[in-house]
Amino acid sequence: MVDPDPNIALISDIIKNLENVEKLQMANKGAFGKLYSGVHVIEQEKYVIKILTFSQDFTIDDARNEARLLAKLAKHHHPYIIKYKDTYLTKTCLLITMEYCEGGSLFSYVKEMQKKGQFPLDEKFIQKILYCCLEGLNFLHSQNPPIYHRDIKLANIFLSKNLEIKIGDLGIAKQL
Repeated sequence: MVDPDPNIALISDIIKNLENVEKLQMANKGAFGKLYSGVHVIEQEKYVIKILTFSQDFTIDDARNEARLLAKLAKHHHPYIIKYKDTYLTKTCLLITMEYCEGGSLFSYVKEMQKKGQFPLDEKFIQKILYCCLEGLNFLHSQNPPIYHRDIKLANIFLSKNLEIKIGDLGIAKQL
């Protein structure tokens, strides 16, 4: 049985929350779980729901640590970090509800620009990417205790529809 944690909701809350989400569809599948996108009926905002299933590589302790970290970040939003809405812990998985970035990952964007023959990227855009990432990392590192992302790569940097830069996927982040 999972120990209660004030930062982690119960399964009944998950079901209640998902009832407020419509147009729920699978967006992607990764090594540890699946991503779904949907529109919150009341807020009329699009969210991503990441479902991470427990395994030997992703344990319930890993999930608790990630949930606590995301709950902390949800209270202190930064413009260059993906906005986390909720985390839910069940006996078999961790669900994370977070901001949807219409532009996808920077990795996908670079591949798309290469296909279109628009690569290398514009120098001003590269400067913007670096600035936003450094500001986001500075915010994480300035937390008490500091948060270290530990997995910065193109696939974990996301773009809004207006090409705003957001750092995401803090799955292996650590607080020291």
